[in-house]
Amino acid sequence: MSRLVRLYPPGWRDRYEAEFLALLEDRPRTAWDIVDTVRGAVDAHLNPQLAATGLEPSPWTHRIPGLLALAAGLMWSAHVVFIAFLVAPGQEWGSLIVYAAVVMLVSLPGDYMAAHGRQIAVVLGAIGACVILSALAPWQIQSLLIIAGYLITIGGMLTLASIRAGIGSGARWRLLVASIALPFACAIPMAIGIQPIGVGAWLILLPYGLAWVLIGLRMAIRGSPTIVDPPLNPIESEVRPA
Repeated sequence: MSRLVRLYPPGWRDRYEAEFLALLEDRPRTAWDIVDTVRGAVDAHLNPQLAATGLEPSPWTHRIPGLLALAAGLMWSAHVVFIAFLVAPGQEWGSLIVYAAVVMLVSLPGDYMAAHGRQIAVVLGAIGACVILSALAPWQIQSLLIIAGYLITIGGMLTLASIRAGIGSGARWRLLVASIALPFACAIPMAIGIQPIGVGAWLILLPYGLAWVLIGLRMAIRGSPTIVDPPLNPIESEVRPA
């Protein structure tokens, strides 16, 4: 275990190494101790202010959203790979992508959403409009409205996950372009009939799953408060003189 402690930055080791090793010697070591030690080392490198201020690392519940996002990204990517490479054309392979979408939704709720309520309402309104118009519009443009609603939905989910992971505005736009806009642009020749649509067309969905994997890893390492955690900066009620 002392070798794993060397993963921590020098400043952290100078202050806490002896105390940390003494704590581990007081009880039997488990596999979770190894995992938690490595995770703490990553935390200390990403948040060097923790060692300087003596703040405790974020609780384990803050890892749940990241682990859910990571699992969703892996399920989504696995579904795409199986369909594109390992399944015969025309053969159905489960509904893993549906489960992945559900897990993505479960990973999103949190206090951070309150600061983006207006944007969330606009996106939900746009999705609802696409659904309503697709039911009323002529069949020639129904598919376009369905695709638009789908892109708005997955783009909104990825944006919220990126905000929760602490990714800046510019990086969020680049992530959306790389994982959604460019892959679907590459699929335009198939959509208009220039190229045949094959099983490989599923690959346009792979960058989206990989984006969730990266976001999940970032959230799992950095931590993100859940809806069951108390707010980080609770608003104290003002004491007014009688």
